[in-house]
Amino acid sequence: VLIREKHAAAWQSLKQAKSILQAQNVEVQKQDTMVWLRQPGDAFDVVFVDPPFQLQAVDDICEMLEQQGRVVEGSLIYLEYPLQQTVTLPPTWTMVKQKQAGNVVFGLAKKGG
Repeated sequence: VLIREKHAAAWQSLKQAKSILQAQNVEVQKQDTMVWLRQPGDAFDVVFVDPPFQLQAVDDICEMLEQQGRVVEGSLIYLEYPLQQTVTLPPTWTMVKQKQAGNVVFGLAKKGG
């Protein structure tokens, strides 16, 4: 499991939670995910996309995941974004489930069939 967080306080909280839970298979990195996504790298089977809502970056993140080969056929992508934001998935992705809680939309997308 790889977790990226650019804000120092949140990063410290995640590292502390990892320690408390003794999560040996979790790596917590302090880095801007948007910068990281611009580079090619490993693909993931499960991805959580939950950027700060004010950035309205879900579309950009999904596109970068696709373009940089960070998701493979069958990958599952969990998305969270504000109700007022419209999200367009890459053409090879399908929204499997989608729900709303208050002003938040959350859903599960899948790459390919």
